[in-house]
Amino acid sequence: MGVVYLAQDSRLERQVALKVLPTEFARDEERVARFEREARAVAALNHPGIAVLYEIGEADGTHYLAMEFVEGRPLQEHVAQGPLSRESLIDYTIQIADALEHAHCRGILHRDIKAANILVRPDGRVKLLDFGLAKLLAGDDKTRSLVTAPGTWMGTLQYCAPETLRGQEADRRSDLYSMGVVLYQMACGRLPFEGLDGHALVSAILSGQSRPIRRANPLIDEALERFIARALSVDPEKRPQSAAEFSKALPQDVAGGGGAGGVSVPAVHTVPVLAILDFQNISDDRGVDWLGTGLAETLTADLKRLKLVKVISRERVLEAARRCGLPDSGHSQLIEMGKELGTHWLVLGSYQRAGQRLRILPRVVEVATGEATATAKIDGSWEEVFTLQDRVVADILAEFEMKIDSSAMERIIPPETLQLEAYEQYAQGRQ
Repeated sequence: MGVVYLAQDSRLERQVALKVLPTEFARDEERVARFEREARAVAALNHPGIAVLYEIGEADGTHYLAMEFVEGRPLQEHVAQGPLSRESLIDYTIQIADALEHAHCRGILHRDIKAANILVRPDGRVKLLDFGLAKLLAGDDKTRSLVTAPGTWMGTLQYCAPETLRGQEADRRSDLYSMGVVLYQMACGRLPFEGLDGHALVSAILSGQSRPIRRANPLIDEALERFIARALSVDPEKRPQSAAEFSKALPQDVAGGGGAGGVSVPAVHTVPVLAILDFQNISDDRGVDWLGTGLAETLTADLKRLKLVKVISRERVLEAARRCGLPDSGHSQLIEMGKELGTHWLVLGSYQRAGQRLRILPRVVEVATGEATATAKIDGSWEEVFTLQDRVVADILAEFEMKIDSSAMERIIPPETLQLEAYEQYAQGRQ
């Protein structure tokens, strides 16, 4: 609740995040009370994983909070690009859990844990934001009268714990359920109940019928699958009982310390992070220059659908390429661009049209070493361009020792359009 602006503190010469209660809510006593409750909740906390409150005030009837400005991107944007790596997944979860434990130990429930309320700084530090729905577990009658009634959920339904939907009062384990949903998102690149809403969503949450974890991401091993299932348990008693336990148990279980009977469990595979660059036309036919953009657009979309790798967005890739002077600059600039994007691998290549024949020559460059690997050349007729693109996807994944079965291929077939002319017009418009 509230609109957030980036503002300048002229007295202390620092940037702040200014959260303002909209004018239409200023006359609503309940909304003003919730706004002030957020200030009290944040003011009681002092943790590096929670944004600092500088000031609460009112000017000309406008209520505002001046808070620490945190530079970074919401976790929601990271998971929208696909599953996170094992290292990031564990690191972020531990940081979120530590911040949440700090709040819980001071009697504060967050009640709106979700990927959009978690900010990831460029240095990898995580900040937990938006205590607007926070609830004080202990307090005087006046404080308790400001919180929502038991069974009323004012957060985001996709992250809502089953017990609150049944009318029970939320407790620490309800926040931990929401953390489990965030963990599922980081591991799978999607929500456990994605695609559902209304009564269907509520029914699925109450019954615990989420999309099977390893179907959403086949790279997840059994140890992480078990831990996520435990965090999303319908029965609060079966979840981790505190954020501290959540933070401690996850790395132990995933690293192999939590297997049954002390048996070591394999670690989660690191999800490759890819950036797809435009392919270069090396034929004499300039009329097919558009295909380089089309190949990059299609490969990006298909690899994102498969959810086996994390793919940097086209917008970020194109912006970085322009800054580095690509495609005209050299190999060193290419590697610098990869480091700037935080990607493990760059996918690029060339293509050549001769009459009605087309040859595509993909390359994969490892950013850490600068080494380039050429996959097998892909030949076919010009009319088979969509099929050839599917072969490029399969060959790229083969470089990472991943195989795609028929069910996975269904997610990328049919292509965006089966009309070659329409595809050409689309790609030309994206150049």
